[in-house]
Amino acid sequence: MSEVSTHFDVRDLITGSVKHNGVLQANYDTVNRMAVLCGEIRFKDFYTQPFAQLVPRMTVNIEVAAERGLITDPKGARAIFDQLRASLPEMSFRSLADLVKLEGYTMPVEYRQAHHPLWQIHGVELPQLYGVLVRDGKAAKSIYEMIEHAGIVSYRTMYLTPRTKESRPLTEALYRAAKNNVVYLPPGNGLCCACGTNNCTCTVGLPHDFCAMSGGTCTALSTYCADAIEKL
Repeated sequence: MSEVSTHFDVRDLITGSVKHNGVLQANYDTVNRMAVLCGEIRFKDFYTQPFAQLVPRMTVNIEVAAERGLITDPKGARAIFDQLRASLPEMSFRSLADLVKLEGYTMPVEYRQAHHPLWQIHGVELPQLYGVLVRDGKAAKSIYEMIEHAGIVSYRTMYLTPRTKESRPLTEALYRAAKNNVVYLPPGNGLCCACGTNNCTCTVGLPHDFCAMSGGTCTALSTYCADAIEKL
């Protein structure tokens, strides 16, 4: 049974998103795809559960993603996920990142064989656990920060969490994790969060800025405008 408990479209949180260009629409689709596939999986479980447990929690949502136009080849995507589970059943994203940073350890080819086509063909952004950022330990460090500061949110609820002083550790962990390729965040939508004396709202920003609204205020993932009255 699918773990997707509610409909989610990040466009609903972004004023004027229907008019945004095709690149931004593809980014929004990736946000939605990851939110649907991960369902109610919190980041603590996402990073620490062995693939034997985690993968079935994701593949059960593939048909829902396909129905929403987010996965065009559900059978192909499921086959890759199943191969990942079968080949590395006891491994997790955290354990792989821990191992790869050890001198002389090489990422199992089975992970690369799953990661690349899931991204290239199906638009699924799993942690990139090979390359310099992994070998020097930055990816592993970000995963541990995500577990500590973002462990109770999911790919869906992180877009519904307001940006406040209390959520600052969450925001910082998410942006560092995105920089180190262990979580997917949209690269920007040209909007930023401007705060006045009474409220915060999204307004025109720089191309790399991102802003979304939830519950009448900017979300935790929103970047602040350079001329905001209040800054965290």
